[in-house]
Amino acid sequence: EYAGVTEGKTILQNLHFKTATGRDSRMHHPTPPGGGSFADTWHVYGMRWSPDAVEWYVDGVKTHESKTGVPDKKMVLFLTTEIVGGWCGELADGEWPQRQTIDWVRVWRAS
Repeated sequence: EYAGVTEGKTILQNLHFKTATGRDSRMHHPTPPGGGSFADTWHVYGMRWSPDAVEWYVDGVKTHESKTGVPDKKMVLFLTTEIVGGWCGELADGEWPQRQTIDWVRVWRAS
């Protein structure tokens, strides 16, 4: 997640899931780009999902790992630009249209 309130200086690597009792929960980890903004240049984002953990990567560097809430069912991959107010920051006049540019997506299953 790339929230406007961080001015492009942080992405949020989240894992949303339901607990055994059905309660909504999440693992949340902010990741800074090491100076500047994530919007300044292209980045390669990755995620490795195994039965025991979910790992996140930015530009080939592992930035976060969660062993809590690891899905055990098939999931769907969404690449979206969501326009919301609230925790992401209020919508500002004059910043439209917004664009998310994706060069490529690769998904594979480990053998």
